[in-house]
Amino acid sequence: MAKLFTEYGTEAADELKATVATGRIARAAAACRQIALTVPHPDDLTTDALYAALGAGGLQRVSPMITYMTEIGAVKLDRARIMNQIEEDRVTQALVAYGEGPHRSLLK
Repeated sequence: MAKLFTEYGTEAADELKATVATGRIARAAAACRQIALTVPHPDDLTTDALYAALGAGGLQRVSPMITYMTEIGAVKLDRARIMNQIEEDRVTQALVAYGEGPHRSLLK
């Protein structure tokens, strides 16, 4: 993960103004740390692993890095799978929030 982050950081810094690159690199560093803590082996880097490590919001915040990872072949990202996971999370949240309410039978 460290090598991937270094490569991404170098490329991002070359393409952007310093203030934009600094923010992007800081977000990427935090994401890489979280990914490294969640995914111990680079071979296990999958769409599901990235989603589990970062969630929908995290993936969105570091989408330039995820795009870079996809372009260099570090991960084969399945965007349809991510959309399904996001929807599954929304349904789960609705069930938890309203599961004991008057419309419980409609939610199951």
